[in-house]
Amino acid sequence: MGIYDFIAGIQEWAIKKLGEFFCSQAIDKQSCMWMWYLIAPVVVPILSLLFSILCILLIGELVIKLINKAKVFI
Repeated sequence: MGIYDFIAGIQEWAIKKLGEFFCSQAIDKQSCMWMWYLIAPVVVPILSLLFSILCILLIGELVIKLINKAKVFI
């Protein structure tokens, strides 16, 4: 099992859990899950991209704070 299989397994699990979460209040859960599996290939990459951008911004902010602290000691 390679790293790509591991990542694919995590994505499959995440899609299933997100679908269960979004469809938990639906009247017809089976139809909701089918619809979720149709839109998940669009939704999950967008959520992943937004999460990545958030992480980059947080790391950038941390680096800027560390640089500013380093300037105080110099």
